Amino acid sequence: MAGSSYDLFSERAPVEWLPGETLYSLCSRYHTLSGNHLASTTCNQLFGHPRQGCAHDFPSRIRTFAERTRGQLGTAENIIRGRTLLPFYLPFQEAETARAAVATLAGSSIGSLKYQLGLTASRFRANHPLKICLDCYEEDIRRYGVAYWHLEHQWPGVALCTKHQRFLTYSNLKATGVLRFQWVLPHTSHLANASRSNEFTGPIGLLANAAIMLAGLPSSTHFDPTMAAKAYRSELKNRNLLVGRSERLKAGEVGCQYREFLAAFSGISELRGLPCTPKAAYEEVAKLISGVGRQLHPIRHLALVCWLFRDLEGFIVRYTQVSKGQQKPSTGEIHASTTKLENPMQQEFKRLLIEGQSISGASKNLGVAIATGEAWAANAGLSINKRPKSIRGETKKNMVAALKRGVSKEKVAEIGGVSVSSITRLLRTEAGLQSAWHRALMDEKRRAARMAWQKIAKKNPHAGIKALRLLEPAAYAWLYRNDREWLNEEVSRLPRAPRVGRMSADWVARDAHLASQITAAGLRISERLGGKSVKLWHLYQELPDLKPKLARLDRLPATSAAIRRVLEASAETAECGCFVALHSKSPQ
Repeated sequence: MAGSSYDLFSERAPVEWLPGETLYSLCSRYHTLSGNHLASTTCNQLFGHPRQGCAHDFPSRIRTFAERTRGQLGTAENIIRGRTLLPFYLPFQEAETARAAVATLAGSSIGSLKYQLGLTASRFRANHPLKICLDCYEEDIRRYGVAYWHLEHQWPGVALCTKHQRFLTYSNLKATGVLRFQWVLPHTSHLANASRSNEFTGPIGLLANAAIMLAGLPSSTHFDPTMAAKAYRSELKNRNLLVGRSERLKAGEVGCQYREFLAAFSGISELRGLPCTPKAAYEEVAKLISGVGRQLHPIRHLALVCWLFRDLEGFIVRYTQVSKGQQKPSTGEIHASTTKLENPMQQEFKRLLIEGQSISGASKNLGVAIATGEAWAANAGLSINKRPKSIRGETKKNMVAALKRGVSKEKVAEIGGVSVSSITRLLRTEAGLQSAWHRALMDEKRRAARMAWQKIAKKNPHAGIKALRLLEPAAYAWLYRNDREWLNEEVSRLPRAPRVGRMSADWVARDAHLASQITAAGLRISERLGGKSVKLWHLYQELPDLKPKLARLDRLPATSAAIRRVLEASAETAECGCFVALHSKSPQ
């Protein structure tokens, strides 16, 4: 199998990329063209494994794919960054995390990648439903003879086609677990909501554009949560939504305004994780401006960005401004002289040094001061070892005093016009001087670290310990090792990030709503099947939200009863009835 799979691509790949096509789509087209009966055969040929590589969102073994296609379709990293959903999640991750994620998709299995990116706890669906635009579908068939999956439609948060300005239609395959390991191309027979409505609201279009732009940012783009929080806070201040010297959020106004903006997304299934009450909306904003945002889903950032700035570009401009504001102001550059030794006297001075004369000897021969000779030597790029000098009188007194204040050996050497080795000898031979110097150095380092920490804390009054550590890592590390008690006292004064508790689920309302959906879905499926028995997988194919709830039927009695009623005429009644009964037993 391995050898024949390599021969398939020895000359020219049998398929080429269509505009904006996903990797999964190209592989699905290859499966159709190859005539392979089994999906595992195609997967083995392309990825060297019967199943790994067939995921539609985060496929693995992409390095193997690039090797087997002999690079004709791109390198592994090019394919990962240009044909999968991973780039959408990387700008709000650290650079190291992003590199590791790319390496994971190139490797043998994605493992816990979705967990590491924060998808599993995000309250957004981590299985990424396949989506198509019906207008694009028809255009593709006319132009290419086949419909395919457009990457631009698959980004999380994209609910409409920006080209045709119409809502996308969701497929009920792959993401629901049905045909999980199969190669599937778009077709109207497996569309969940084939609506041709062209009506949409502004926020939905804003979020779609922002998601597309986020996924298309350069691979080097990584937003720092602390700087993002400062950009958000800056715009909130412009909108007069902060109050008091501490610039607290106006909870009522922020919650109501943000919730009003988010109302447009309430009917979109993949965006149900966004806040649905003013209180939850306020808590969301409070969390995002706290600067703790590495594990937050990018949609949470993008929704706030669209509310505050209308587009991602406006946010990036503000982000850049606040980031530059954090940089230390320039104190001016010191331009060193680069005058060449064109003066005959300087040329003669250089020749004497090369022949072995000392600076003082060469300077005396030419009748110039030793300081001038030292400047000429430095300008010529010559390193001259100075002879050690004896340290006496007032000079020694001043140097000892400077060392006791913690002045560096290099600076003290400049004061006395001696070498650093002379200062080292002075420290060793003067009674008690070395201990005093080390104590003074420690005191100076402590003072500098404390000042740096207090300065950054004052400039960022709303930041917590994690954010400040990112802004001033060196000072924090020194204080943690050498001045822990003082640091702990300072940390205790910092504001704590707002605790945003998980909203308790209304199981009664959820149960009633899901039960009514199951009843209606059962009728639709039964009509489609022409009276044939309805199976459990038909239900969760029709209702993607049902499958994850099957494990909690003990909390959903009405849902459990609705499933029984729909399946009671099915050949699977006994099996499914046992399954439902098992999960619907109340805890003893």
